[in-house]
Amino acid sequence: MNVIAYRHKKKLGWPVCREVYRPELMNVASPERTTVFTFARASVPVQELSAFDRVQQDISGDVICSFWEVTPLAAHLLWDITHQMVVGARLYLHMSENVADLLNRHYYRDAFYEEASTTDKMRVFVKSKCLPVEQDRGLNGWSFCIPTGGTDPSFLNQCVGRILSFGLEDAEVILCGTVPEGFLYPEQVRVLAEPSPEGAVHITRKKNLLVQAASYPNLCILHDRVLLPHDFMQAVTRFGDDYPFTGFQSFWFADTWRAVPRRYSDFGFASFLPFALLRKKRPGREHLADFGRMNLAAQHPERTSFGRDYLTGSLYLSKRILWQYLPQNESLYWNEYEDIEHGIRAGMAGIPSRINPYALTESQGYRSILHRFGILSGANVRGKIVEERAPMEWWGFPRRPSFTLTQQEAKQRLTLFARRYVGDDALVKRMCRQSLRGYRRYQLICQLLWQAQGDMGSLVKDWNQWILCEAATESEQQSLQGGLDTLLTNYEKKLFLLRHPTLIIQLYNNFFSMPFPDISGGNPQRRRQCIGALISAVWLKFFCRHTAFRLTVKELWRMIQTLPEEVNREGNRRKA
Repeated sequence: MNVIAYRHKKKLGWPVCREVYRPELMNVASPERTTVFTFARASVPVQELSAFDRVQQDISGDVICSFWEVTPLAAHLLWDITHQMVVGARLYLHMSENVADLLNRHYYRDAFYEEASTTDKMRVFVKSKCLPVEQDRGLNGWSFCIPTGGTDPSFLNQCVGRILSFGLEDAEVILCGTVPEGFLYPEQVRVLAEPSPEGAVHITRKKNLLVQAASYPNLCILHDRVLLPHDFMQAVTRFGDDYPFTGFQSFWFADTWRAVPRRYSDFGFASFLPFALLRKKRPGREHLADFGRMNLAAQHPERTSFGRDYLTGSLYLSKRILWQYLPQNESLYWNEYEDIEHGIRAGMAGIPSRINPYALTESQGYRSILHRFGILSGANVRGKIVEERAPMEWWGFPRRPSFTLTQQEAKQRLTLFARRYVGDDALVKRMCRQSLRGYRRYQLICQLLWQAQGDMGSLVKDWNQWILCEAATESEQQSLQGGLDTLLTNYEKKLFLLRHPTLIIQLYNNFFSMPFPDISGGNPQRRRQCIGALISAVWLKFFCRHTAFRLTVKELWRMIQTLPEEVNREGNRRKA
């Protein structure tokens, strides 16, 4: 028997198996064709594992899982092993009842059956047919699926332009939704009709439609604000085939030097799962209030909390057949925990969610609710929830605009608010004669709110849409409405709004700088961004407690400083 000994990387703080591997207990049909994967102590070289690692051994016969009860990585390792096993091969479980539970879950159930064992020390399962993902084997052929919307083409132009720059022969770009005027590549993409022309954004329906229309077995489902790395294909090749739901670590750079990275909407976990998520029937919008109690945090990319992990929906790498096997829940819409529900449902089926450590992506857009004054709450490498803010936040680098809408669009929204709640827009016209920097915008909001009067029935909706210019979750809206429904005086309620966390965070992000992008798109300075990227690479590689990569500092530096081809809001391309 070929014995492969595993143990967890010490820094993870996961359990250590104290048992000794005893080959005489391994009573199998074909010892010479059997590979043993054990966490027990064995007289062979030991491989250290984290959630980054995949099973690389060639498996041509039967497999023994020994002492897997100690590992949180059981779902990840089982995924890799079972997809390499041939039909008819046996899977022996020795002190690994957690693996038996996984084999009884929906994804594996039809491909494995339990066979009578000749010993009470082991259970035996036989692979009776191929698993779904095996039907889409191979890393050639990619469908890049992008749900679209809005009127600004700049993000979409950069996103699609980067994908086309890969020069892949067997690839396609599919859009679903409204394509904004000024889009540069209409002849090089396929466009599906908008499934929800009015009302809430039906993002789940869009993603499912995109997958149905995909021609290739490998999917990259991403939002148009996500900028893929130039080394995309190299990263997926290094990670390997037969992957489950997979993502990249993503970052938004808060400054123009690219020296202040903030990890942004990629991989998380829930500390608590409401009953609505655990039922056989998938939940609907009536359960949104329950979802707000999940205590969400960013997951460390080298860790797993299988069954509670999820990819945030910004980007998925998936086999087409896997997404068809488990599509997103169309009862939920954008900003309704739809990505979390999908990840939890995948875990219930036995499908892990994980991170590819060989690249990162950049978010071109930003929502302030994901950070508190630059602070991210997430698990460190030992699984402890820690809050961390990069020290570069205080180094004085010029701030990058945190809004995607222009100053003119923001002025129009403030004008609507003023006309409804003040009676005229004279104050907006006077204050907006100069650039609306962060502190001046806050001054204007203070004065508008202080003069506000009349019917406040729709104030919460208008506050989010016209003042904060950000969508709020159901629980956030209820919290804000609850504060306004108290017995506080009007003076106290206005103070309550002016101290709204999102508004204060927006002020922190751009206090002296412009929070709105320059529509002309000023040229970034390559030398400064080269220095800033080096600072970011060193921080992310050695000091940040929320990140980890299988890249050298030089590789990270090169990846971060690679500037996209800038596209201004009129759709004109220029080299950075």
